Amino acid sequence: MPVVNGTIAVNKKKDGKDVPTFIRFKIFDKQADTMKKYCVKGQLILLEGELQQDKWEGRDGPRSEIVLLAHKFVFMPRTREAENESSN
Repeated sequence: MPVVNGTIAVNKKKDGKDVPTFIRFKIFDKQADTMKKYCVKGQLILLEGELQQDKWEGRDGPRSEIVLLAHKFVFMPRTREAENESSN
């Protein structure tokens, strides 16, 4: 089964600056194939899914991470504001 494991950055304004929060995601099947084929770094996307807590045993003990299990995604158009920010 095709799978894409990735990270998205969600920006929040704090003191007039963008402060990113990084969220891990997984997407499967045909959606994963499409994402592999057409999605590039910096692309604006909307993910829809559910949160899951992954747990594993690390060298230093138990570890866990919240992951978004995405059921679908949509490519989002770049806004003029986003284009201006990326050119600065």
